[in-house]
Amino acid sequence: MTLLMSGCVCLQINSVTKVNDQSVSAEVTILVNVTDNEARYKCEASNTATEIPLFETVTLDVHCKYDSSVFFFPL
Repeated sequence: MTLLMSGCVCLQINSVTKVNDQSVSAEVTILVNVTDNEARYKCEASNTATEIPLFETVTLDVHCKYDSSVFFFPL
């Protein structure tokens, strides 16, 4: 599976593949933080049954728990 991340970073990553009757799916897990909010990810897959690769693009909506131990002070 190829995962294309915002900023044109292209990663080949391993996925958990599941086969059911006549379909195949792959699942990936990524670790994100607040700076990944609104990052766009594109997943691309192909095999001998597809003439052109299939793809899906998602925009992340990251929600992070507030950490009271971190303080930001304006300069």
